[in-house]
Amino acid sequence: MRKILIILFFSPVLAFAQKNIADSLKYASPATAKDVLWRAIVFPGFGQFYNGGKLNNIKGAVASTTELACLYFAFRRNERLKDLKKTYANSYKENPNSANTQVLAKNYEDLKYSRNTMLWLFSTLHLLSVGEAFVEAHFKNFDVQFDLKKFENNTTGVSVGVSF
Repeated sequence: MRKILIILFFSPVLAFAQKNIADSLKYASPATAKDVLWRAIVFPGFGQFYNGGKLNNIKGAVASTTELACLYFAFRRNERLKDLKKTYANSYKENPNSANTQVLAKNYEDLKYSRNTMLWLFSTLHLLSVGEAFVEAHFKNFDVQFDLKKFENNTTGVSVGVSF
């Protein structure tokens, strides 16, 4: 299990092994928002990588690394919870009112809260990552131009143009 988590944790780093990710996607079909959505749901950060571009690659690496780190720490805490539960059960059988049993019970609750927090954090980050990749794919083909130009009455201003 640890080997799989370590491989998944470092997979975003391996994505930068190519000179340019856009080159590998050059001959693929153009990214539609639906394609990006499903790719982002399946693997953390993959939607950003699929959208292409240097900034999206950085966002994808950050998203996948943080999400996989949250999963890794949640699984580690869950393993520690299993061990702590066995220790607590043995201590409770020996003396249910001892100080050690009470400390183990508190540690168990704290660790369970920490594990649940990591899972909530993962879920929130994943939803944000999926949403960001989906919106980025929708707005990828918009042509927004910001121009500084002189108007008729010799005032300078900013013109914003959006082409659909």
